[in-house]
Amino acid sequence: MVLNYTKIETAGANKQMSMKDIYQKAHMARATLERIRKGNEVTIRTAGKLAAILEIDVRELIQDGQ
Repeated sequence: MVLNYTKIETAGANKQMSMKDIYQKAHMARATLERIRKGNEVTIRTAGKLAAILEIDVRELIQDGQ
């Protein structure tokens, strides 16, 4: 699954969270966020963690066209 980095940034901004805040709260490596930024696939677990931190539905984070 490919996630949309801009959507993650926007959701974080709505919660007054930086990308650093997001990956630290999700207990994920910064490299994982870099993979998302580059448009690489991530696991459903990673997508779920991010959605939970941002308090949104995981479908809101998926790259358009998937």
